[in-house]
Amino acid sequence: MHLATKKLRRQAIRAELIIDNGSYQYGTMVANIWQEKKKLMNDLFDKTLIARQLDICYFDIPDLHEFSEHGHVFFDHLAVSEQMDIFSVRIVQIIITHKWKLIGNFIKYGMFVPYLTLLMTNLIWHWHFRPVRSKHRVMNRVFGLAALVEVGYFMFIEYMQAKDDLEAYMLDRTNYQNVLPLYTVAQSVLISIVKDEP
Repeated sequence: MHLATKKLRRQAIRAELIIDNGSYQYGTMVANIWQEKKKLMNDLFDKTLIARQLDICYFDIPDLHEFSEHGHVFFDHLAVSEQMDIFSVRIVQIIITHKWKLIGNFIKYGMFVPYLTLLMTNLIWHWHFRPVRSKHRVMNRVFGLAALVEVGYFMFIEYMQAKDDLEAYMLDRTNYQNVLPLYTVAQSVLISIVKDEP
């Protein structure tokens, strides 16, 4: 690296950048390989804090930490790897944590919460309105259409995944496990809307 690190080894990382990984703490920043020294220091270190001895590491991992083809391949290999000791490698831990910070909110609020909402909507509809739908036609349709909208949201996500690589998508069994429950919910709702209970 062109950047001399000797003078940087006694610094204080900005408090908002510190990540506690249990056995160690660290701060990270994504930088160009020829990052300007002044910008690095201003972004990563706080001169008002008490300086301490640091280990400074540079990881040349182009695109592995981002939403790129190389990044997808890297995380796909991690997902199927049987070598559990790879997760004890510090750089792997840092990359996983970095990626989680990028997608964590989407996983929690864009996937988990909507899926939980779909389960609750379908559960209430299935127990309270579907068995007696001829007496509660309006509520049956309200909950049924809400479930269809939620199913459509997840089917759109499945479509976006298939759009990137259809062959890989079709060969992945987990995708069928994801789509089948959505199909059964949609089928039940559509049948209930057009047909009264026996």
